[in-house]
This record gives sequence, structure tokens and C-alpha cells, in this order.
Amino acid sequence: MKNIKWFLLTLFSIGFSFSQAQKVDSVKFFAEEAIIDMTLTTDIPQIQKEKGEDMYQAATISLRFPDSSVIEEPVTVAPRGHFRREYCNIPPIMVDFSNAGSPRLSPLGKLKLVIGCGTNGNDEQLVLREYLIYKMYNLLTDKSFKVRLLNLTCEDYNDRKKSFTRYAFLLEDVDAMAKRNSCREMNNQEIKTESTNKK
Repeated sequence: MKNIKWFLLTLFSIGFSFSQAQKVDSVKFFAEEAIIDMTLTTDIPQIQKEKGEDMYQAATISLRFPDSSVIEEPVTVAPRGHFRREYCNIPPIMVDFSNAGSPRLSPLGKLKLVIGCGTNGNDEQLVLREYLIYKMYNLLTDKSFKVRLLNLTCEDYNDRKKSFTRYAFLLEDVDAMAKRNSCREMNNQEIKTESTNKK
């Protein structure tokens, strides 16, 4: 009986360790440079027409990593921003990975997904330029947001919109950036230019 209990305990420990090993490391995720193939499936018409407060809706994220491993889990997404929400074909999106249905992706927290305003090549070029600005800023200071470049495919749950693929990028979670710099986010406080360190 002791041998059976020991065997079961060992199996449980191995299974638990394996499941923990499969979680995405949020630090490593933004430290690596290789492009990730990401598929976002959601109600695209709904996210296009949402103009008011941020309203989260169901979505599925599939990430194909450079080693060919794939993670697919349910998440929630919401449109964000002000100007681009009004005028863009697809608004900028907030992706909330932190839910019980996403055990492997939940360490990523809430990430901003930056995507081109329109559908032509110029919009994609602007996204790549914005991505490079973040990478340049990373060279100057650790107090900057990490980014991860994506080859993003957007699909509609109900096939009412044609799927499309373009470059996009994910922006590091603000709490993660603050934590690695021993800082904390300041909410709802106006900071004047004169009070910042310009060096």
C-alpha cells in the first residue's frame, strides 16, 4: 500500500511540475526577439463598433512559438484608445490573458495589442516604425516597455468579416514593467513636464 501511495504521489508531483513548466514566462516572452505567429479569433464587427467604455468580449488566442510549439486558450479582449477607436478599421486592443481558462498564458497579464489603423502597406509600416521606437528606447533605459513582434491573423467567430494577416506587436504589462524597475504605477495623477527628469 505504501508503494502505491508513493507511486501516486510521484505521478502527481511530475504532473504538477510538467503543468507548471508549460506556463509562459512573461519575462522571457519579451526578452526573446523572434516573431511569434498569433491568431486572434473574436467577434470582429462587435469590437469595430464599440465606441463607449471598454467592454470585454470573448476571444481565443493561438500562439505559435519559434520552436513550433502552440498554445491556444480563451481570453477576453476590448477596444482601447480614443482617436483610433473612432477612425480605425480595427482599433487598438487590450488582451486580458489573466483568467482561469488560460492557465498557460495567464502570466502575461493584460497586454496592449498594437495594430495598424488601416489595411494597406503604409499602415503596417507605421506599426513597424512604432515597434522600432520601443526597441530603441529599450537601449536607453530599463524604465521602458518591452515589446514582442507578431505576425497577427485576425479571424471572426461568425465569418462575417474576412480574415486578415499583418504585423502587430504586444506591449509589456504595466505592472510587470514597474515590478522589474522597483516602481509602481501612479493612477489618475497629472504629472507636469517641469517635474520630470529631462536628462
